[in-house]
Amino acid sequence: MRYIKDLQEGVTVALEEICAERVEKYRKMLLPNEIADIDAAGSIKRREEMTVTRGMIKEIFGEHAMIRHNPDGSPYIADYKGYISISHTKGFACIAYSDSPVGIDVQQWSNALISIKEKYLNEAEIEAFGENKLQLLRAWCAKEATYKILRIKNLSLKAIDTTHFPEIVVTPTTDTLEPLYDTPIKIDCAVVLDKIRLNGAEIFVKPELCIVLIVK
Repeated sequence: MRYIKDLQEGVTVALEEICAERVEKYRKMLLPNEIADIDAAGSIKRREEMTVTRGMIKEIFGEHAMIRHNPDGSPYIADYKGYISISHTKGFACIAYSDSPVGIDVQQWSNALISIKEKYLNEAEIEAFGENKLQLLRAWCAKEATYKILRIKNLSLKAIDTTHFPEIVVTPTTDTLEPLYDTPIKIDCAVVLDKIRLNGAEIFVKPELCIVLIVK
């Protein structure tokens, strides 16, 4: 498994390729009940993602470690007192873990980010970004990572403003089911990983692949 360690104090991100070799490797590490759960998943892509991430969890936290989920769907590891966040994209999986709440998102560029931009960008973002691929990609990842770390039920992605990235401002809308904050939240601890070198090898050097990590 490839790692980037200590991106911020007490924060680690693990990165892995999702390919036949890695899927075979990690499947051998899983328990029968985990394999049965994975085999019941709907698509090959989903089964491969589950296999790799569950194997990564065992490499990081020990052979008996298993992913659990809180009522809101966020993942955790039993007996691990810290926080984790998981994300996948075509060909890659990443896991962030920290003593503090953490959210991570990884995304490959897709033209759909242009065609559906009205669904996740607010008016200010649409005007500022246009069809700039890098800005749209970073905005999507930042919104997803922010959503994961805040865990506000029914929070609209449009309420997460990235026009001044890396500062992110979140303004809960009236349709948010759990308006936990009366005033906008400002987050300025975003880390953008779109050009990463690991062990001398260029892994993420393309503008069409981006990771955003947020630590609370």
